[in-house]
Amino acid sequence: MASLYNVAYEKNIIAGVMRYPELYSELSLLQSNDFSVTNSPIWQIISQTIENKGNPNPLILTEKLNQLGIKLEGIETFDYLNSLTLIEPNKKAVIDIAKELKKLSLIRSIYNNAEKLKKQVVELKAAPASEIFKALNDTLGNSITMLDSQDGDAVNLYDRLEDFIEEKGNNPVDEVGYKMPFELWNKYYGGLRRGELYFSASRSGQGKSTFLSYIGDSVANESNPGMNIKVLFLDTEMKEEDQMIRLAAARIGCPFNLIDTGQWRQSEEWCPKVRAGLKKLKSENRNLWFKQVASVGIDDLVNFVKRWYYKNVGKGGNCVIIYDYLKVLAGDGDGKKPEWQVALDKMQSLKNLAVEIDAPIFTALQVTRAGTTTNKQGSDVVDDESVLSISGRIDWLVAFGAILRRKTPDEIAADGLDFGTHKLIPLKTRYQGRASSGHHDLVKVMEKGKVRYKQNYLCFDIDNFNVEERGCFRTIADLNGWTKLPKQPTPQDNTLL
Repeated sequence: MASLYNVAYEKNIIAGVMRYPELYSELSLLQSNDFSVTNSPIWQIISQTIENKGNPNPLILTEKLNQLGIKLEGIETFDYLNSLTLIEPNKKAVIDIAKELKKLSLIRSIYNNAEKLKKQVVELKAAPASEIFKALNDTLGNSITMLDSQDGDAVNLYDRLEDFIEEKGNNPVDEVGYKMPFELWNKYYGGLRRGELYFSASRSGQGKSTFLSYIGDSVANESNPGMNIKVLFLDTEMKEEDQMIRLAAARIGCPFNLIDTGQWRQSEEWCPKVRAGLKKLKSENRNLWFKQVASVGIDDLVNFVKRWYYKNVGKGGNCVIIYDYLKVLAGDGDGKKPEWQVALDKMQSLKNLAVEIDAPIFTALQVTRAGTTTNKQGSDVVDDESVLSISGRIDWLVAFGAILRRKTPDEIAADGLDFGTHKLIPLKTRYQGRASSGHHDLVKVMEKGKVRYKQNYLCFDIDNFNVEERGCFRTIADLNGWTKLPKQPTPQDNTLL
């Protein structure tokens, strides 16, 4: 354990701060427990002195240590501190040494916790693997995460702005993030970015599971060829077999009922098509990982995802997590918080997970009855944040959030059959694509002789568990001439103004 301390580093840091007190603000990552037994109380007193706007010279520090009854073993406190003033440290070197000292401290923490873990693992030898992994994560996770982020100091953005932007120009890409299977989505909102959270919100039975499944399968395969993106689909309701039936129906085009009942085998038309389709899908080496998580609380869910990630993806690898869908389960919360707060905490946990594994997470939410479409005109359906079944503050955490719902009969008639069965109405768009119209994507149209601004939305056709993008409201308005505004009269040369 002695090799995990470096007293020379500690002395240089203490000497540096006594000589240059302004350095202390650069060393805020250090705590007294990062130092050895001798120097730990000295650093604690130095911190208190500087934070109280005092001067950390040997005399003052010695007096304060004596008042607390703290004496150094084998040497007078003043003599020890005064000897450190003979060191002439370089300011930048002190900052670099502090990082190394913090790293040693974190390694000690991992070392000590590993000893505890040995006993825990023996006690948990009969427990499920998930429980053992949770113990591992609870015991070592925080120290490992801090060690991993050791180099994450605050920076002056302008110091590397030019190099960063030039590097972007040296390596241009079509989209930032993983491409979605929808051209207009990519055009308006860009791709799925690492470390970000996305959601779509719908009433039950409106197609949100089909939408998420299609996104996951396509992002992993057709939309991003050669990137080896692994997608993990976590489902709180459906079983593995149900998902496979839907997947086969969507990708092969065979009616769901024939796949579900097995009657495709008796169909002269579909038997060869299904078999050929299955062989084609297998030959493409597609990937879509699946896990039913019907009663899994958020802590266990996070631990499972981490375990899957480190085993199957590896740090820095490409992956997307799909969670269908976010709702409060028995394993969430402590029973003392209201449901909306538990749901918000759950969303925060997903956001933290996205950042930790550096991957996009796409989930779904329920909307309240105000968002139902049954027996309603389109104008009677509420399409804003107020219909989210959990706290409206949830969109603080996301890069993109939208309502996905079926179009009402009058909306289908107005839009036209070619523009599909569903609409996706953005609520939050943090990032903008190459053809974005801004965070408020409004379409200026003429309606009953008046100029009005209407929210743009994407159109989709969802049929037999397949999803196809079918334009947007802006396209519909252009085709119908609604965006043609009357010309303003221009004054003639002889007009009196």
